[in-house]
Amino acid sequence: MSTPDELLELVAGYTNLEDITTAALVLAYIVSTYCQQPGPSLDRRFTKYAPCLELLERESGLHELLKRAHTGRNYEDVLTSPRAALIRKDPLPRATQEFLDELRPLVESFVTSDTPFKTWLPKYEGRVPLDHMKSLELFTLSSDGLPLVILKDLGSFADDASLLIRLKNIFARGKKTVLVNTSGSGKTRLLFEGLCREWGFYFTAIRDSSYLGSQDISGIVVGLADDFDFEDSRRPGSRDPVLELQSHHLLAHRRLSEVLLARILIFRLFLDVAKKSKLNGEHKKRWLLLQLISSLGPYVDIFRTMTNTLRYSEEHDTQAAISDAIAGVRHVLGPDSHLFLVLDEAQKSAVDLAEVFDAEDGKYPVLIKMLETWESVFPRESVSFVVAGTEIPSRIFEGTEAVCWTSDTGAFDDPALHEQYLRRFLPPTFLSTKLGEAFLDRAWRWTRGRYRYTATLVTELLLRNFQRPHSQLDDYIATLSQYKPTDAQRLVHAERSSFVILPSDGYARGINGNDFSTLRSSSASDTRFLLQEVLFHYLVTGRHPPMFGRENIQAVSLGLGRFSDSEMSRIVADEPIVLAGAALWMQQNRPRLSDFGHLKSARSYLIDLKCDPPPTGKTFAKFLAYYFSQVFDSRPALSDIFTFPKPVLAWANQPAELVGLHATEVGHMDHSTISGSDIVRPFATIVQGVVEIVSWMEHTDRSLFCIPTSGNPDLLFMLRLGDGSFVWVILQATPAVSDGSELIASLEEERLFCDTVTPFLAFKLALMMIELPINRSTILSL
Repeated sequence: MSTPDELLELVAGYTNLEDITTAALVLAYIVSTYCQQPGPSLDRRFTKYAPCLELLERESGLHELLKRAHTGRNYEDVLTSPRAALIRKDPLPRATQEFLDELRPLVESFVTSDTPFKTWLPKYEGRVPLDHMKSLELFTLSSDGLPLVILKDLGSFADDASLLIRLKNIFARGKKTVLVNTSGSGKTRLLFEGLCREWGFYFTAIRDSSYLGSQDISGIVVGLADDFDFEDSRRPGSRDPVLELQSHHLLAHRRLSEVLLARILIFRLFLDVAKKSKLNGEHKKRWLLLQLISSLGPYVDIFRTMTNTLRYSEEHDTQAAISDAIAGVRHVLGPDSHLFLVLDEAQKSAVDLAEVFDAEDGKYPVLIKMLETWESVFPRESVSFVVAGTEIPSRIFEGTEAVCWTSDTGAFDDPALHEQYLRRFLPPTFLSTKLGEAFLDRAWRWTRGRYRYTATLVTELLLRNFQRPHSQLDDYIATLSQYKPTDAQRLVHAERSSFVILPSDGYARGINGNDFSTLRSSSASDTRFLLQEVLFHYLVTGRHPPMFGRENIQAVSLGLGRFSDSEMSRIVADEPIVLAGAALWMQQNRPRLSDFGHLKSARSYLIDLKCDPPPTGKTFAKFLAYYFSQVFDSRPALSDIFTFPKPVLAWANQPAELVGLHATEVGHMDHSTISGSDIVRPFATIVQGVVEIVSWMEHTDRSLFCIPTSGNPDLLFMLRLGDGSFVWVILQATPAVSDGSELIASLEEERLFCDTVTPFLAFKLALMMIELPINRSTILSL
């Protein structure tokens, strides 16, 4: 491949272009050189001598033009002259060019308009003044559409130092960034904000209920499967897997190139219109909005329509057109310009069609084909990629250039920031009332966590003109979790005298509750166990639930957990809406304590919870604490709950009940029996080390159960038998893997709490055991 300067040296020796054969040779050199350069697309047939000779023999005018260009040593005249149309080949189909011509006046109107969106206003007038609703400056896609709360103050993240750092980390030049977190965590708004600062393309593999973004890429991905089946059916005879894979790659490359070309062509048109006024940051925002609306004039989706016009162009024309369009973009933005290609909702494309691109290990889903196709057409340092989704397997990027993974979306974890957000929407006249103050508090307690929970609540309030907000909050929570709150009945009653009931707004609100039915699937056992652990932890201890690692990413994918850090290392399931719904679902699907009048053993109860054995018995201890708090309510015999060695001791057949011990002011030990309905949460204490265990056993804490975080026992509590005697239950939940001798040894008094106990602590432990009215011990199993 030669450059224009090298071309001058190459053809300098050809002095007589009167000779048509020499002229044909020079023309072939010119076309070969300029085919590799930005500019008009040339017909590659004329890189060969014979077609050039035939053309010059037929077109004497072109021969004369070539002679003059050779004399002046300026061969670009050959390319730009009207006669050059003979060697140029328009890479765009006629339908594509005609569509671009139709779009031009529509794009001009879009670029110069004050606002590209319709302003949203409520359908009816309520107590909130219309001036307040107008002041919110909310957009909508249509006269009967929803208010686009997600676009409120678009571009404002750059004014917040912490948010700006987050954007810069995600939109890092020269990198592929993968942003992963749960649905509704704010990924999409971050992508919007990044594209307000950087030129780029916004694609979404799945369009959500906001209807923002084109359906060009989603339509192509859905259609590829049918295209593959059609192509495979055209090959008669036996199937050849190698040929099929090649065919799939070629076809996908073509379709994905068409989507990209359509976006670049409209972008080039946008820039051609916008450059009439000096390009600035507002033009980046306006280009993003055009991609989000994707509708102009009579066209519902201009990007998808453009893609369809390219469907039947030849593949080499598509590639030439992409190069030509990119050159046009860089001519306007400058040679150092940089583009970000952003793909939102990529979780499905990260697994789809893997088998049709890679028959061996399935590490080649359509997402990877998409990135490779698009990356191949841009100059190496001129484009970066941002991919966002709820779960994107890291294995699909094995063997590729370094990928930056992040989960840095943030969340409403600060009540002050949450209140600040709500105050941007709620009427000041409402916020100044006691009902308003209580609403801010309740909204924080219920919707904290992912951003969408709060943003969708705001949408609901807007649709009802902020009427009866506490009732709206209750209904909203019930829709998402199936749980109807009862924490504000007085406030709900008070609203009835303050607000009128408004007519149905007629909006299709599109609120989807969390789908807890997925927990029934055996493939969701890890997430079910995670939620059970969180719920039992809350129930038993009343404390904030523990964090989990990346191995529990399924909870993020299912929308039941979220990453709480920026490095995808900590997962939490702490959102009240999720936990309320999960608790209700598990209450409806919980194992019963008895079957046909017979109490279930603890082992059977744990099996019915359908949780895989955890690494230790510490997690099971919380489940068992709940089980024991319920099962001893009916005063069963110990032998009904525990398996005793034969022969069963007489006292093991006595009824037993939970008992709480506490020290009186004069130092005596008092006790009280506790029924399941009388238990006050939290009813367990989590302790660290032997000192705290001893403190609990000295009854300084009124909780019924003790759960040590270390040492041999997993759970401690006390029972009173029918004859009035007491029994310590010191339980180890870790399954025995031997004949039980090691387990028995670990529960001997001198090794009960740890391998080494100070003499003073050992004395206190022994004293507490002796002080029981009757001291009984044996090794039992659940």
